[in-house]
Amino acid sequence: MEDDEVASGSIPAPSIPVKWKNKKLARPSSGMAELVQEMQETLPVVGIFHCGFVWLEPSEDEVELLERGAFGKPLPHAEILRRQAYPEEVLRSIERRSFIAQLELEEAFFLAYAVGWLHIKDSQGVRIPATELWRLFQECRPTFLPLYTAYHHFRCSGWVVKNGVQFGADWVLYRGHPGEIHSEYCVIVAAEGLPPRLDTWVDLHSETRLCRQVVKGLIQVNLIQDRGTASADPTEHLASFSIEEIQIKRWQPERHREGPQE
Repeated sequence: MEDDEVASGSIPAPSIPVKWKNKKLARPSSGMAELVQEMQETLPVVGIFHCGFVWLEPSEDEVELLERGAFGKPLPHAEILRRQAYPEEVLRSIERRSFIAQLELEEAFFLAYAVGWLHIKDSQGVRIPATELWRLFQECRPTFLPLYTAYHHFRCSGWVVKNGVQFGADWVLYRGHPGEIHSEYCVIVAAEGLPPRLDTWVDLHSETRLCRQVVKGLIQVNLIQDRGTASADPTEHLASFSIEEIQIKRWQPERHREGPQE
């Protein structure tokens, strides 16, 4: 039986080439710092918080910025949405829009709080301040606080972060645009308030085997609170946590054999 080995610290630089989906479609893309600067130099885009997501009606230029940063996902026209059985209240709120973008709560809060490019309003058209968004998003989804903390950490480190449910993970990490390359890591977040995910050998072996089959690394992120309790202010909350990254690999006997003894 193969065992698993762990190593703590920052995620190491990948030792394998980028796994391009289609090299012919590859294009040079700006880094996150350059993209954030561009966003901050433009007028903020307005989104509506509704039904557990933030909905945007972006202009062509705003669509281009969202696409470059791999934020959200585009949705078809409302008529198509009806055939896909989206909630009626969502359809009413986006009825006359030709292009809709749907943001996860973590993506929306990052663009509103960390970047300052997104202004989020309620269904009455009133802008919601960051501290109120922090509270509303936690009420909407109890796992928001720890998952956003990890999302914020990796986005600020230059990774493109997307939902990892397809691979049984919280997040997956890309070195570039998801339309061009495959993700390199699956991320499991461990924190108070989240159900344990890798606390048994069965869970650990299952996740590492899955990651091996899809050619991805596995990272467990431990959120360690340095002081006090969770704050109602996002800046104080993020400052109160340290983040430990643990890379988990399957141990293979043939790669760890000792050389022949003389």
